Amino acid sequence: MCNYGMSRHAVGKDSMSIQLFLGGVILAWLVGLLLGYCLPHKLPRREEKQQEIDRLVEHFQEFFRQIDRDKEI
Repeated sequence: MCNYGMSRHAVGKDSMSIQLFLGGVILAWLVGLLLGYCLPHKLPRREEKQQEIDRLVEHFQEFFRQIDRDKEI
């Protein structure tokens, strides 16, 4: 036997720790895959965000132009 003086309990504990670690790694990997697949479909696309920003900028510019026109009168 090659357990270097460790009791059976200690060897079993190490094997259980390795199993838990590997199970956690596999679970994290699967959750990452699931999120990587689902989230991009739910989040707004860059073009949509840019269009919304452009629309808001245009509204603000028009608002400030109106304020300037009102000041001139």
